[in-house]
Amino acid sequence: MLKRQQSGFTLVELMVAMVIGTIIILGAGQLFLTTFQTFQNVKEISRKQESVVFAASSVVNRIRRDGESNYSLECKFDDICECTIYDKKNDDQPLLTVVKPLKEPGQDDDVPSREEQCNESNKDDIGVEPNEGKYLHTISLPIEISGKSIEFKVASRKEVTDEYFGAGAGAGAGAGAGGGSPGGGPPNCPGNSCN
Repeated sequence: MLKRQQSGFTLVELMVAMVIGTIIILGAGQLFLTTFQTFQNVKEISRKQESVVFAASSVVNRIRRDGESNYSLECKFDDICECTIYDKKNDDQPLLTVVKPLKEPGQDDDVPSREEQCNESNKDDIGVEPNEGKYLHTISLPIEISGKSIEFKVASRKEVTDEYFGAGAGAGAGAGAGGGSPGGGPPNCPGNSCN
C-alpha cells in the first residue's frame, strides 16, 4: 500500500493561526482607538488652552494699556456653573465662557450649595488692585486647577509711566523727535554729542 503525503495545514494549525491573528487584530484596533481618544482629548485641551490664553492676554493688554481691566465675570448656575467674561468697554461683549467645577455640598461642613458657589464667583471687575503694590492688579479666572482658580498679577504700564514721566506720557514716553533726551539726541546723550 502506497502512502500519500499530505500537503497543507492541519485543522489545529489553522485554529492556532486564527487565534494569533485575532489577537493581533484586536491589539491593533485597541491601539487605534486609544490613539484616537488621546488625539481628541489633546485637541479639546488645546482648544480650551487657546481660549484661556486669548482671554488672559486681552485682560493683561487692557490693564497694561489703560490701567484698569473693564472686564466683568458673570457666573450662572443651571445644573452646571457657566462663567462668562464680559468686556464692559465694548457693550458687554462676551470674551470667554468656561464651566467652573464645583465642590459637592456635604463633603465639608463649610461647603455652600452649588448655586452659592457659582454665584460667589461674580465680579464687577476681574482686575482687582491689591494693597501690596501700587500698580499690581490681581487677575483671577475661574478655570480651576487642583481646586484653585488661576491667579496672576499684572502691572499697569500706564500708571507707572504716568508717575515717572508725568501724566499723559503713557505709551509715548521717551519717544519724541529727539529720542527722549532733553537736548534732542538719543537718551543719555546731551545735545547731539552721540550722533
